[in-house]
Amino acid sequence: MSVLIYVIYHDDISYKICYEHLNKYLWARFLKIETTKYCESIVFDYLLNNTQEWIQYDYIGIITYSFMQKIGIEIILDAVKAIESDELSDYDLIALRGLRYSIGNESHRGIEKHLNAIITEKQKRINIKRPHKVSMTVSEHKRYRGTRRDIVNDDTKNLTNNPFKNKENKENKENKENKENKENKENKENKENKENNVIKDIKDIPPFYSNYWIAKKDTLYLFLDWISIIKEIIEKHPTISQSLNENSHYKETSDKWVSIFGVPWMTWHPFVMERMICIFAYLEKVPTYIYQSSYKLFNDKTKFAKLDLN
Repeated sequence: MSVLIYVIYHDDISYKICYEHLNKYLWARFLKIETTKYCESIVFDYLLNNTQEWIQYDYIGIITYSFMQKIGIEIILDAVKAIESDELSDYDLIALRGLRYSIGNESHRGIEKHLNAIITEKQKRINIKRPHKVSMTVSEHKRYRGTRRDIVNDDTKNLTNNPFKNKENKENKENKENKENKENKENKENKENKENNVIKDIKDIPPFYSNYWIAKKDTLYLFLDWISIIKEIIEKHPTISQSLNENSHYKETSDKWVSIFGVPWMTWHPFVMERMICIFAYLEKVPTYIYQSSYKLFNDKTKFAKLDLN
């Protein structure tokens, strides 16, 4: 299995920090990102807009330049080795930084109200899909663009008995029945989706945020679709977009934040966005393998397959 891991940095200093540890590995690709209110999570936009870079790989991952402080290199090397040898083929997502505290208020006081608001709004848009920006060939039947006319001559002036008209009526009836069956099936699926895509308790969601993970290509596609809807909600929803500009109290107020967040404090955007991979995996029941992040426990791995909402 082939692996590509993006190593995210934002300036010369951060590049030097990660380059000296990872430059010899073929699976590492160093990516300088623009500093925005989403911090490292802006990489999701990059992945969506540059699929030609990673479409040929089986697994694609992201880590940040500060990985030595957060997970160490051993976890990354172990994960890559396990992927290349097919040891983790049963898992669609490999989380490199399993954490002790939940994605909610345990880890960041006040964040739950924002997560709940976003996911509640997302559930209203359960069937919205965003097309992947991937180069692919789609075969379509060419449709006749002319105007269909019933054939009328001396022998077939009565359209009721016109075999061409009768055939058309039969086709219309079959199409109508097929449409009704399809709508009934979709309504049933929508109901099941709404029932399944519910967060009963935020503490049930395994925490592995901070943008240290590797996903199968198809899973990444699904996540990029999903996260594009999330970002649209964050940017355009009148209430949510305003509430996320509140002070996250992550660091002290300073004028240095204005150029990034538009206000003299760190807003909630990066902290909400980095937790979305956990929520996605939970709601979509993605088979996930989690490495514990503590250096003392880096060989102690917690496994869970398809996540169960019950």
